[in-house]
Amino acid sequence: MNKVLTLLLLLTTSLNLNAQRGGLSSAEQTAARQVKSETVREVTTALSSKEMEGRGMAQPGGERAAKYLADKFAKAGLRPGGNSSTFFQQIKVNVQTLMTETQFKVGNTAFKFKKDFAVAQPAATDLKEANGKLVFVGYGVVSPELKRDDLAGIDVKDKIVMVLSGTPKGVNSNLWEKESAQRTVFGRLINKGAAGFILVYDDDVSRFPGNVSDT
Repeated sequence: MNKVLTLLLLLTTSLNLNAQRGGLSSAEQTAARQVKSETVREVTTALSSKEMEGRGMAQPGGERAAKYLADKFAKAGLRPGGNSSTFFQQIKVNVQTLMTETQFKVGNTAFKFKKDFAVAQPAATDLKEANGKLVFVGYGVVSPELKRDDLAGIDVKDKIVMVLSGTPKGVNSNLWEKESAQRTVFGRLINKGAAGFILVYDDDVSRFPGNVSDT
């Protein structure tokens, strides 16, 4: 959301500056003056809400986001230029869909897709089978500031790494949020040669991926 908000704020600033310098037509200047930071915040908050489910292509959240924007365009008095005089344009795309028989097994125990686990998006474009020994690394956090090294003494090379999600008790929440960011944790594990990941969520349903929590 922050990146989108920053981009829109920069666009708003650019429009206003161009309007002040006379770089826009009178109609464009009128439109630029109507762009307000409150509107930018309202739109970005709506598009990044849980209801939009990440605005995935060909997904219910993406459809809701498209309708939301079309309604905004109509209320702003814009002229539709899409299919059948609408704000929508249909295009053909190839979408990768995971089959219901997708499996995840630990030993002799099989877990059901969309009931017990989900696959991180975007899914791989080619069918692949991943195997490896399973290792548990707690939250996978390595931080001198937190005086924590969850990878101490653990070799993750060519292993399937199980990582906890959430926040343990008694830690600085702001620092933890930074040090436990998935990009940081998984990036470190990838650099150490991990073959794959299992992210275990806590009991807070709001943290679950959409394709698990909705089942």
